[in-house]
Amino acid sequence: MEIRLIRPKEYIKYDAICKMVFFDMERRDIGAILQDPYAHENDDNEIWAAFDYKGKMCSAVTVTPVTLRINGHDVPSGAIAGVVTRPESRGRGYIGHIMRYAVPSMLANGQIFSLVYPFSFRYYRKFGYEICYPYQQVTIPIEMFNHYPYPSQTEAFSKGDDVAPFVDVYESFTRERNLPVVRSKEDWTRILNRDPYMDLHFTYLHYDSAGRADAYVFYTPIKENDVHILQIEECCWRTIYGLHRILGLFGKLSSEYESVRWNAPNDLDIHALFPDPYGIAWHSQPAGMIRLVDVVGALSQLSAPEGSGSVSIGVTDDFLPENTGTYQIKWENGNLSVSQQELKADFETTVGTLAQRVTGYATPQEAKLEQLFPNKHLYMMERF
Repeated sequence: MEIRLIRPKEYIKYDAICKMVFFDMERRDIGAILQDPYAHENDDNEIWAAFDYKGKMCSAVTVTPVTLRINGHDVPSGAIAGVVTRPESRGRGYIGHIMRYAVPSMLANGQIFSLVYPFSFRYYRKFGYEICYPYQQVTIPIEMFNHYPYPSQTEAFSKGDDVAPFVDVYESFTRERNLPVVRSKEDWTRILNRDPYMDLHFTYLHYDSAGRADAYVFYTPIKENDVHILQIEECCWRTIYGLHRILGLFGKLSSEYESVRWNAPNDLDIHALFPDPYGIAWHSQPAGMIRLVDVVGALSQLSAPEGSGSVSIGVTDDFLPENTGTYQIKWENGNLSVSQQELKADFETTVGTLAQRVTGYATPQEAKLEQLFPNKHLYMMERF
C-alpha cells in the first residue's frame, strides 16, 4: 500500500470513485475531464489517496483549506471532505492510514483546527474529532408566518447584483459567533450566482428604512410524501427587526408550501418568535465535528480573562502524539500566552474534549477553567 497526494492526471480516478459513492454528486462529462486532466492542478485542496500493490487508487480524502472565526480571530483550518473508498476495497483500514498523513500535513501547513461532517461520529472519534455543533431543526407551519407583515423593502437577488450587502449582513451576524467560515469574494459568487429557475435556489435581501441591508435568506423547495416544504438553507440578520421582516416573506407563500424547515442557529429561541408555537416541530441532532491540529495555536485563540492568572492543562492525543503534553496558559492585563511545558498539570483532558471547550460548545465546571472556556454562540452551516 502507498499513501500520497494524487497527481493532476489522477484526479479523474478520484472523481470516478466519488461518483460511485455520492449518488447526488454532479455528473460531469468524463470526456471533458480527459481533455484537460490538469484543470485541478492549481486547486488549494490536498487530496490524499491510498493505492494497492497494483497501483489502483482504493481510497481518498480531500483536505480543503478554510478560515474559521474563533473568538473574533480568523484561524486557518482544514476541512475533511470527499472521503471515499471503492466498494471492493472497504474494511481494509485505508482511510485510517490516509488520515495519519492528512492530519500531520494540516499541522505542517499551519492549519490549527480541522472540521468534518461525519458519516459516523464513533468512527471519527478514533482520529481525535469530537462533536462541536448541533443542528436545531425546526418545521413551522407556513400560516404561522402571517404573524409578521409582508416586507415591502425586500428584493430578489439576480446574478450579477452587488454581493456587498450580503457580506455586510453575514459579517455582522457571525462576528460574535464561533465556527463560521470566513467567506471570500469567490465563495460569495459561488453561493449567490445560482440560477433560481434551473437550480430552484431563491435569494432575498431585506433593507431597513435607511436603505441598509439588515437580513437575507436563501431557500429551496423540497417535496416529501407529496408535501411541499420550503427549506431555508441560510438566514442571517443584522438586527432582530430584519429577521422579523424577512420571516414575513413566507406568509404569502401558503399556496405553494405547507411548512418551512430550517436548521436555525443554536442560540435562537424559535418558540419566542411566534405567538402560538404549539404547531412547531423541533429536534436537535449532532452535525459537525472538530479536532485541534495545533494545540498551542488553538489555545492562543482564547480571550484573556479579567485580572491575571495561569493554569496548566494536560492533553492526551492518541492519534497525533505530538500534541500530547502539558500546556501552560498565562494571562495578564488582557494579554494571553500559551506554551508547552514540562510540569505537573492542574487539569487533564483529551484533545477532543479540549476542542469542544476552545470553541465554546462545552464549558468545564471548574471555576478556574470556566472563565477561560465560556459558552459561545455557534454557527456552522458550510458543507464540505
